[in-house]
Amino acid sequence: MVRMNGNRIDFHFFRPEARQVSLVGDFGAGEMVVPMTRPEGGSYWRASLDLPPGHYRFCYRADGERCCDDSAFARDDGPCSTRSLVSVPAGT
Repeated sequence: MVRMNGNRIDFHFFRPEARQVSLVGDFGAGEMVVPMTRPEGGSYWRASLDLPPGHYRFCYRADGERCCDDSAFARDDGPCSTRSLVSVPAGT
């Protein structure tokens, strides 16, 4: 699940059984890997980023397995993998 508050993007990923989850995306000059955190006893992993206006492709990596966010704004079915999309509008 992706929530936007201006340029602040909050990523929430439901995977209570996972031991390690990362957010992977083209948020900068190349692929960026952002470790996600989960509150003790919680079910959702979380990460937040401040992003400039633009379109970004991302996925989650849970215990080494790539997963798309089916509740994201859109999906990009590329030749190598499917990624979720988030768009940050100008003027936010």
